Amino acid sequence: MKRVLLLIPNLDFGGAQRVFKSLSEGLAAQYEVTECVFNLDKGHAFPSTNSLISLNVPAGNSLLGKVCRFVQRCYRVNRIKSKLKIDITISHLEGADYVNYFSFSGEKKVFCIHGSKLYDQNITGILGWFRSRVLIPLVYPKADRLVAVSQGIKDELVRDFSCGKGRVTVINNGFDIEAIQTMGAEPLENVYSSFFQTNRILITHGRLVNEKNHELLLKVFSDKSVQKKAKLVVLGDGPLRRELVELSKSLQLLTYHAWEPMEFSERYDVYFLGYQHNPYKYLSRSTCFLFPSKYEGYPLSLCEAMACGLPVISSNCNYGPEEILGYTSGDQLSDIQFAKYGVLVPLFDVESWVRAITLLLDGDALLNNYKSKSELRAKSFSLSNFTVKWNTLVNELTQKEDVID
Repeated sequence: MKRVLLLIPNLDFGGAQRVFKSLSEGLAAQYEVTECVFNLDKGHAFPSTNSLISLNVPAGNSLLGKVCRFVQRCYRVNRIKSKLKIDITISHLEGADYVNYFSFSGEKKVFCIHGSKLYDQNITGILGWFRSRVLIPLVYPKADRLVAVSQGIKDELVRDFSCGKGRVTVINNGFDIEAIQTMGAEPLENVYSSFFQTNRILITHGRLVNEKNHELLLKVFSDKSVQKKAKLVVLGDGPLRRELVELSKSLQLLTYHAWEPMEFSERYDVYFLGYQHNPYKYLSRSTCFLFPSKYEGYPLSLCEAMACGLPVISSNCNYGPEEILGYTSGDQLSDIQFAKYGVLVPLFDVESWVRAITLLLDGDALLNNYKSKSELRAKSFSLSNFTVKWNTLVNELTQKEDVID
């Protein structure tokens, strides 16, 4: 049986980490899979049935410290590859890609690219310049295969980072649709049950970080015409928790949040409900899903909302939403676009967001049409399709020499 090593920096609550688990379990039927993580300082949010090795190497604080930790990680991964006689290593997230490449070993190396390198606002400063101008163009074209989670990511790798088209394969993220729908049918807590039954709920789900752009939704919801039509529910937690709550209050929005003792009632405009182990039971009882991200790869929460039968309004960000919603022009929008499977709105355009929400909430036929279209589209996100494509790729790379220009 061929041996596969899956490598990732951490197993925190994140989209890449969830895909990592799905891939680990999806390959286990045909391959001997070992998971490897830099350290478990941030916990282990997505345990699988496969063995896990922690390098126990935390990040360095200074530049010299970072270099030393990187060398240490490469050395330990090299030892693991040699000891386990690994045939192929699949890395997730940029830091793991470099360790995969520089832990010199003769196995096949695959990088799974989850997001844009051009639009990632975390790639900044001198180190960011070095990553985007030196490391990525140097290392990524030399991988045996790059797996992009969306066509947009593939186009970027080929166009901007000199990766040969034949080296890049697109495999969209997969979802256990049946499990999502089963969890979506679970009852709500008593405190929320009546609230979701008697109100129209606009909901969003994602980590409270800059790239998810929750700030825009709060500005949209400060429009009185939107406030009269629905409540805004935000699922998720993250470093911007306090900042977003304060912004909501500064916009004169009555704001409920789960991080301090507060009496829950229907008098509020905005509800920050925090991290939820089962977000699907809230999604399935909502009216419409809002997705305002600044940039993406192939967004999990958007697909999961559609699996729950929710009509969606999304920003036309790079990349993912237009591919998922069936909009194929490739141009940035100047106005609302009613795509095949959902509504796309120009990025950062508050007025267009207000109009899109108003049009959907005032048009039952339009809302119901996109509800049925979401359910239809979700079928193409199946975990089985994801697993088959990954198994085919791994089999191809481990059965023969893969030389592609």
